[in-house]
Amino acid sequence: MVLHRWTSIEGVSILHLLQASTLIDRTWL
Repeated sequence: MVLHRWTSIEGVSILHLLQASTLIDRTWL
């Protein structure tokens, strides 16, 4: 259960990082 939670949290954080990077790229472009 704990491992599953950690993986889910990591996946969400990765998704947020990807979204943030795309937003930054758009603003810079």
